[in-house]
Amino acid sequence: MIKERSEGTQDKKKYRFTKQIIRIALDNGYTNADIAVKAGLSGKSIAQVSRWRNGEALATERQMNGLIKEFGHLLKRKLEHLFYSFDSEDKIYFFRIEGEILLKHVTKILDSNKSISIRRVIVIRSSDQFVVLFQKRLGLKDHLDIKNMGFSDNEDAHWVSPNYATFNNPQEMVEKIYCLLPSFKHQSEKQNNDNDRIILAFKIRQALLKLGLPTEDINLLDLSMPNSNNDLTQ
Repeated sequence: MIKERSEGTQDKKKYRFTKQIIRIALDNGYTNADIAVKAGLSGKSIAQVSRWRNGEALATERQMNGLIKEFGHLLKRKLEHLFYSFDSEDKIYFFRIEGEILLKHVTKILDSNKSISIRRVIVIRSSDQFVVLFQKRLGLKDHLDIKNMGFSDNEDAHWVSPNYATFNNPQEMVEKIYCLLPSFKHQSEKQNNDNDRIILAFKIRQALLKLGLPTEDINLLDLSMPNSNNDLTQ
C-alpha cells in the first residue's frame, strides 16, 4: 500500500517503481508525451520519460501520482511473487512475497555433458527489507538423479524454497549471505563452489549499485594515476 505523505515530501521523494509503472502505462496505450503531461511536464519532455522508462533516473512520487492512481493495482500484481515449499510431513504449501526481484542466481553443474540447474538464490526488495530465498530443484536429493527431477515449461515451478533470510540493509546482506548458502556438492562437480560464490557476490553488488545502494567494499577506481599500465592485483 502507498502511504499518504505530505505534499512537500512527495515533491522530493523518489518513486523506486518508476520504470515499472511507466512500462505498464505504455502497455496500456500511453505515449511518452502522454506520460510527460501526466507527470506535470511539457509534452515535449519525452527524453526525460525515456530515461525513466529505461531505469536511468527516478521520478518523484508527486510526478508519478497520476499513474499510481490509475495503474497502481496492476503494478501490485506484478510485484507479487508466488513460491512453494514442503512442511515436515512433506505436504506442499504456497506463499507469496510482495516486492521487486533484484536478481535470480542459478547454480548449474555438468552431468553427462548436460548443464543441470540445481540451486537458485533470489533477492527481493520488500518494503524496507531485503528477502533472500534459497531454493533447490524440485526432486533433487542428496545425489543427482535426473529421472526424479521436475521439468516444466514454467521455470519458477522447478524451484522449492526450503529456506529464506531477511536483512534490514544491503551491507548486512552481502556480509552474511554466504554463511547461509546451503551446502550441496554433487560427486560430478570437479571444483568446489568458490567460483559460484564469487559470481553471486558480483551480481548482488551490481544489482545494489544500480539501485544507488553501493556496499562499503566497492571502491571508486582512481584514474588520476599517469601510468597506463596500473596493476590492480598489487
